Amino acid sequence: MIRAFSSCLARGALGIDSVSHGPRNEALSEVLDGPQNVEMGTGQDARQGEAKNFEGDEMARSNAEASLEDKSRRLAVAQEQLAEYAEAKYVELKAFGQPATKLCQAVAGGSGSFPQVVMLAQDLQQKLEEAEKEADAFAKQARKDVDYLKAVRITVRQAHQTSQEPEEEPAPLGALSADGDEDGIEVETEMLDSPNRPLAPAAFNTELSQRARWIPLRLQIDERKSLRLLEAALNVSEYTDKVDILTFRNKTQRMHTQLKDMCAILSGLLVASDYKKGQKLMAHRSFLDNAEFFQNVFEVGRRHKVMNPDKMRADYGKLIYLLMDSQVKFPL
Repeated sequence: MIRAFSSCLARGALGIDSVSHGPRNEALSEVLDGPQNVEMGTGQDARQGEAKNFEGDEMARSNAEASLEDKSRRLAVAQEQLAEYAEAKYVELKAFGQPATKLCQAVAGGSGSFPQVVMLAQDLQQKLEEAEKEADAFAKQARKDVDYLKAVRITVRQAHQTSQEPEEEPAPLGALSADGDEDGIEVETEMLDSPNRPLAPAAFNTELSQRARWIPLRLQIDERKSLRLLEAALNVSEYTDKVDILTFRNKTQRMHTQLKDMCAILSGLLVASDYKKGQKLMAHRSFLDNAEFFQNVFEVGRRHKVMNPDKMRADYGKLIYLLMDSQVKFPL
């Protein structure tokens, strides 16, 4: 068996038995070569499909950009026509107002036997003046919108051109200049060492605005506790509802209500934060001894609102009114 098997291997390797076992070798070749051919064909079809999809996306994007540009031009023309119409209407109404003014002056100066005519002329004059002012305001607003859209289109066009310009690859540090000397090294070193390197103001402002919008204020654990404490106290407080009313008879009564509500809010903050200190505060009314604690709590709330404008929408107004009223000198 071993000799027969070795002889079969030798004949198969030399291709001697390829004729006698043709069908078996073809079937084996189909099995072995089939997946590779299928994978290669699948990869080619996938690449062709990706190329077609890319071409379709590029064509759709080009068509969308062309359509957008055409519609923006149409809108600009329509706004320009609207502004011209408003200006023409203003001139027309202004021309109508002058005869009405002369008529009113003539009738009023001639005799006093036509009071009804004078009243009608005055009414006409008043209406024309109002229409003239309205048309003037509308024309100015339309012209302002047109100028603003022109400036926006110019800015967008410049930004688009800047983004399409190919960026020059910086020369490697230590590369020689065209003359073969080392001037390139000196220029690179000066640019790197210079503290006043030029920055693009538009890109810098955009980066700052994005950071201010999306990066929240990082609070520590104690500061987060203080923030939740402040939000809870302001949420249950009715300070603005009690103070901002018109039922007080005098200023002293209003100040008395403000002082009571302020003390209630501060006492609630301290009691919820530290029960023992809250007991001392309720017993001795020592608000000044805990001034640093109150200042830290209010400062955390203020900084959190400044860095996160979407937070504390209803409670921040109470906080600001409370801090503003705390500057009032109460006659104790």
